[in-house]
Amino acid sequence: MRDWSELPPDVLSLVFAELGAVEVLLGAGLVCRSWLHAAKHLPHLWRRVDMARHEVVMGRGFLCAMAKVAVDRSDGQLEVFEGRYFVDDELLDYIGESSMRPTGYGGVGNNGALTTWGLRGSVA
Repeated sequence: MRDWSELPPDVLSLVFAELGAVEVLLGAGLVCRSWLHAAKHLPHLWRRVDMARHEVVMGRGFLCAMAKVAVDRSDGQLEVFEGRYFVDDELLDYIGESSMRPTGYGGVGNNGALTTWGLRGSVA
């Protein structure tokens, strides 16, 4: 039987990409030290962060905190962020300030509409 902690980073990248940001942050990245290291130090994993389907399961503050961790792990390479009702102007500003090349936002604010003030501030 193989030791899962010895999987090479390129294989872990494929596994993590199939799981998604929330699953990596809450579970897969915590399996062992080598998986945590890969989850933290492979910024290409965090170019596209999809958190749009998790608002029902967790509270807004928890999801915002997780989103910021994902943005930080992208190391300025974030290209697309998707979120729903937990996204607010503060988070959009954080994404804009932390990402050198955002190309798309899929955030929806608490009222169900994209928060234009935060988006303008983030993209400007």
